[in-house]
Amino acid sequence: MASKALRLLHGLEDGLLLLAVLLMISLSGGQILLRNLDINGMMWLDSANRVLVLWLAMLGALRASRDQKHIAIDVLAHYSGPLTRRVVHLLVSLCCAALCATAAWFSLGFIRSEREFGDIAFLNVPQWLCQAIIPAGLALMAWRFIWHALTPAGAADDGA
Repeated sequence: MASKALRLLHGLEDGLLLLAVLLMISLSGGQILLRNLDINGMMWLDSANRVLVLWLAMLGALRASRDQKHIAIDVLAHYSGPLTRRVVHLLVSLCCAALCATAAWFSLGFIRSEREFGDIAFLNVPQWLCQAIIPAGLALMAWRFIWHALTPAGAADDGA
């Protein structure tokens, strides 16, 4: 059951990542085409593309953390034995989880304040809704780093 839910979550993440890339390419290409035809274009496209860049960054970070392909400096782990490598992996994963969880908490406060202000990003889409990917992505990354801390380095990823 958990494995099926996990595959569904991974498929959803990958689908959103693909959709964001395709949307950004299409919107940017459309905007360039409209400008080359001396048509002012749609003013909201630039704002929508900025939001898509944010979503791409967060979804890409989620994908990287899922596969443990995120940026890492592992000199100590590379030149140490299995026990030291396991301890370093545990400590680094727990520190990353703590940082992501803290950032998720504070970004949730930011989203709450954005919701109170009621700013609009584009086409009547609230700004806070566009930025909601930040605490959601950081919270999921925190969970993944906790999962990685509990699994041996290089083990198959079954839980995040």
